[in-house]
Amino acid sequence: MNKGILFIISGTSGSGKTTIGKEIIKELGEKIRHIATYTTRKIRQNEIDGEDYNFLSEDEFKVFNANDFFIETVEINGFMYGTPQKINNLLEKGKNVLMIINRCGVERFKKLHINTFSIWIDCDDKTISERIKKRCKATETFIQNRVKINETERAAEKNSPICNIHLSNIDVENTVSAVLDFFESKINNR
Repeated sequence: MNKGILFIISGTSGSGKTTIGKEIIKELGEKIRHIATYTTRKIRQNEIDGEDYNFLSEDEFKVFNANDFFIETVEINGFMYGTPQKINNLLEKGKNVLMIINRCGVERFKKLHINTFSIWIDCDDKTISERIKKRCKATETFIQNRVKINETERAAEKNSPICNIHLSNIDVENTVSAVLDFFESKINNR
């Protein structure tokens, strides 16, 4: 039996990676399984616990981590994020998995030598600022901080690319279609 592929959608904050990921899950159905990461950050309006992320208290996260529940963890903006070990089990059973994670997470998976195919999603700062405002009623200071972090991530990906494909999310439908084409091609050719 062939091992599954870990598909990763990564990119800057507000680039639309979560929106794209949800559409990919709908389109691919049984061909791919979405695994939500765990986090200590607060749930945002319109997020669903267990679907967008698995939300934990800091103490719960520490217990999970102490019990080797996570394959990798990282702190971002003062919050902990962790990827569950069950990904390895699914991949070993030939299941394809989709994760929506930041660039740091992609780096970690590449170092673990897990069979990954990653797509970097980005778009212009004006669009990103508008999206961030919409999703969490953020202050201007928060938005400017996210834009600065995005600039750092963009520069890192440009100077030392780790993602297989780079897309600009100008039009969500077109971007979803492109991602779907890449993923289906990988699934059909493994």
